[in-house]
Amino acid sequence: MQLELREHVRGPDQEYGVLTYTDQEGRLQRYPLTRSKIIIGRWSEADLRLEAPEVAERHAQIACTNQGCYLYDLGGKNPTQLRRSTRHADTNGAPTQEVMNERSGSLLHDNDEILIGRFILRYRRRISGGSVLPPEVEAARWRSGTPQRAMREANLHWNFLIQRRNLEERPFWGYPAGLRHPPGEYLRYLPPLFQEDDVVNTFLLAFEAILAPLERTIDWIDAYLHPTLAPRSLLPWLASWVDVELPADWPEARQRRVIAGVARCYALRGTRRGLEDLLRLFTDGASIEVDDQAADLPPRTFRITVPAHLKDEESFLRRLIEREKPAHCRYELHFRAD
Repeated sequence: MQLELREHVRGPDQEYGVLTYTDQEGRLQRYPLTRSKIIIGRWSEADLRLEAPEVAERHAQIACTNQGCYLYDLGGKNPTQLRRSTRHADTNGAPTQEVMNERSGSLLHDNDEILIGRFILRYRRRISGGSVLPPEVEAARWRSGTPQRAMREANLHWNFLIQRRNLEERPFWGYPAGLRHPPGEYLRYLPPLFQEDDVVNTFLLAFEAILAPLERTIDWIDAYLHPTLAPRSLLPWLASWVDVELPADWPEARQRRVIAGVARCYALRGTRRGLEDLLRLFTDGASIEVDDQAADLPPRTFRITVPAHLKDEESFLRRLIEREKPAHCRYELHFRAD
């Protein structure tokens, strides 16, 4: 029985992902994946047209679900090839390359390259909810590390694996009739003889349910350490790396800006410009003036003038100035009317 995939269309802010490639004129093109089925080829009605003799009219198809995008070859003379990103490389660290076929597809990972004739299409995974935070960072955080939490995470992921291709989102070619559950990612690493064995598939799904959340976390380890991408719960920890203690009531965006920019200020530590830059960073770009040349200043004293709206943060500013000023210097803090 042939299963039909119900057509879903998303808006620009809800893309499944995006393909980028260079056309025949050398221009970089961007194709957002907003439909659940995308036909790629030379056909006049193809969703993504690639004009080249070696490209078949219906060359490849990408099926998109909420769990990811799957690439299938449609039986052209020149098979579609998939070059894996370095995150999914072989044991030697070299990117792997697969030849697609009509019967089975492959889940696309971020930065995978689809080779269709002379064209190289790079797949970039959708970032959930319009946020710069990758979905794996929020969805696969193992905060407590307790066995009970690990088991809950495994059970949730097991349910996800079993339900990820329901009737509405399953590609029209389905999966081998001998399998009761959708084939897991680990199954494709076995010889074809075992890829239709339901016992083997179910056995591997149990391991995938436990290990997949960990793999996703490792895949996005750089995002955990990036001040713009890291989960909010890790911001105090990242701040400690740059010797900063941030007020808990500060907006999240302000905390991220300080963590990202404070290291550059340390290069000028002990100078007037370094102190000005640091205070501007901590005050969201407020107009700060540091004067050490005024005639009415006592020796080894400088004057700091800040806007009056920062009066509520005076104690924090004084602690910051005490920590950053040269030890032998004194200062005067003045608030001017906005």
